[in-house]
Amino acid sequence: MPCPEAALRLFCLPYAGAGASVFRDWPEALAPEIEVWPVHIPGRERRLGEPPMRSIRSVATGAASGLAPHLGQPYAIFGHSMGALIGFELARALRQARRRLPRALLVSGFGAPHRASHRPPIHARDDEPFKEAIRALNGTPGDVIANAELMDLLLPLLRADFQAVETYRYSDEPALDIPILVYSGRDDPHTPPEDLAEWSRHSVVGSRVRLFDGDHFYLRTSGPALCEQVRADLLAAVANHAASA
Repeated sequence: MPCPEAALRLFCLPYAGAGASVFRDWPEALAPEIEVWPVHIPGRERRLGEPPMRSIRSVATGAASGLAPHLGQPYAIFGHSMGALIGFELARALRQARRRLPRALLVSGFGAPHRASHRPPIHARDDEPFKEAIRALNGTPGDVIANAELMDLLLPLLRADFQAVETYRYSDEPALDIPILVYSGRDDPHTPPEDLAEWSRHSVVGSRVRLFDGDHFYLRTSGPALCEQVRADLLAAVANHAASA
């Protein structure tokens, strides 16, 4: 949704198995101050005919190249779960390419990338155990999992996404010179407070953690509250940048 008067453009990255449509309510919720640009990742929705990427850095590098022409105005990056990890590596890829950095990096539902995962890998499991693991994460509707034909279409994408996350290996680099804003559900078993707090290691100017009611997919149940907080945090980031310029 174009917002000519927007103070900032927000690029949004989805979680594993999802596409840009998970942010379909965000443009209206954040307008007119924030212009929302959902990022289309290979292997889903309008890019369904492309093979899914199995490496977080490959996705980030591809996104850095694709977004390069659209970084002429202030912007930020938001990602949930897998999207948070992609967003982190995207910011690093943009820095390496000497592109303008975002005003802020917003990470949701994911602990600091240098911390070990608290979840056993699932991408190599047989189909039925893999489906059960997906069901337990509460991210894929039960009727979708129960639909054999639909799951046959989704399984390769889900496996590729989980492989990308589970085979990711953090490499040490200097901290980013931008604020990192951290969001999570209070009842998310995969994001303990100490892992969220450790995001501060990756920002020269620090990080801030915001908690919302809900589990790993709190952005469904607490979507309006999240959008309200995201807007406030982004406008504060814009104002802080202007004050320090």
